[in-house]
Amino acid sequence: MAILIDLDDPHQVKNFAFLKNPDLTIQQHAYEVFYQGLKNGVLKELRLSGGDLLAYKITGGSNLDLPDLAVTIEGKEVSLERIGLRPGEYQQSSDKRIRAQISLVPGPAARMTNPG
Repeated sequence: MAILIDLDDPHQVKNFAFLKNPDLTIQQHAYEVFYQGLKNGVLKELRLSGGDLLAYKITGGSNLDLPDLAVTIEGKEVSLERIGLRPGEYQQSSDKRIRAQISLVPGPAARMTNPG
């Protein structure tokens, strides 16, 4: 399970720096509701692993065509394809106020915080 957010500069996800920008309300909501929710018991309740937060560069178009480069909260650049995320393998929130993607990624992405 991974949460994906889009940022002008995906490196702003490092150490949650984007939270200091008051204009990024959607991304802040994704952090507060989805990321914190996962970390505070939802992952365990759903019997999922991972719960990583990744950022990618704003596409300016369809989020079905994501760039391959993403950045972790530790500031590490990763390939979405390499960690097992391919376009179309995520669902957008049904809440129209929230445009953040929720990624249900099995396999390598679920273990990304402990790569082997």
